[in-house]
Amino acid sequence: MSTAFASVVFGPLKPQSFIQDNSKQDVLGTSTSSTNLLDNLFQVNIPAEFTDIVTFKKNILAQGDLTVEGATNIQGNINATGHNLDLGSGKVLASNLVYGLSGGTGITIGSGQTPTI
Repeated sequence: MSTAFASVVFGPLKPQSFIQDNSKQDVLGTSTSSTNLLDNLFQVNIPAEFTDIVTFKKNILAQGDLTVEGATNIQGNINATGHNLDLGSGKVLASNLVYGLSGGTGITIGSGQTPTI
């Protein structure tokens, strides 16, 4: 099914014409007028699956939930200002976290995430 869909979408379309006459075509090849360059986006309104590596050279905007199955390697900062990180029963590993406290002589430490010392 994806091969047939790809031939319908990519076969009759000429990307150069999108830029030259500022119009776009729907899947059936019907031309529609457009005055906004953003109207010429490639849109996929069906579930899609990529079976090989996909590289994005610019930022990615997800306007809905994002689910990642498998390990995720992030090679940059993670900014979530004003939001929560819920790991459930998972662990956080970092060089600047305290993983445990032990009371010395005459010092007791309570339990939980906010222990009394």
